[in-house]
Amino acid sequence: MEGFVTALSKEISRYFEGHPDKEHLPLVYAAINDNLKNVNAQMNKRLLAILITCAAFELVSRSAIDSISLFGLDVKELTVVQRLIPMLVSYLYFSCVGWFALGVLLQDAHKATIASMFPGLKLVDVETYLRPSADVMLFGLVHGEASGRIQMLIGLSFIPVVMVIFLAPPIFVIYAAASLLAEFGFSDVLTSGSVALSLLFLIQGALLLSGAFRSHGAA
Repeated sequence: MEGFVTALSKEISRYFEGHPDKEHLPLVYAAINDNLKNVNAQMNKRLLAILITCAAFELVSRSAIDSISLFGLDVKELTVVQRLIPMLVSYLYFSCVGWFALGVLLQDAHKATIASMFPGLKLVDVETYLRPSADVMLFGLVHGEASGRIQMLIGLSFIPVVMVIFLAPPIFVIYAAASLLAEFGFSDVLTSGSVALSLLFLIQGALLLSGAFRSHGAA
């Protein structure tokens, strides 16, 4: 997965180095901007879903609620929902990382498009203002173009963003998995299956995230 992201990033750079038809570049630029905004929207949806799901786990674990409404149905067997939540959170995390990786590739494509449309502009800070503002992605976009003290401050402000988005979900999944195993044991098939799939999604997400950062650092 990591190799795929890095290879695709290199292919994007090679494509624009070949000087594509200038007449089509504005259309490419507009499409990339739209896709970056979509990436941001999709990530926000998944982050909200992760937050709600984590809160639901705590409420169920503390017996604070008697039932949950899913797709119009009242589910009263909450222990089943409780055991499935870590798997759901880890999947949402993996999906969120996937969209982030796509956003990194789109950043590379955006930078290459700007360089082709306006030769020489890529070396000055004004390129940053030609990029769409997109909550999560904006930190990486601006940080890559800034320099000196401003770059350091942006880098420091990016730390809590990274912690919330990329560290909090895995930490919660590990906490939830440990709680479930302590309560239901390894012999419970649903618990063991949920924990195993949760770890699988976390590993896949970590590999994809590593590939995305490596790709962006090499661009």
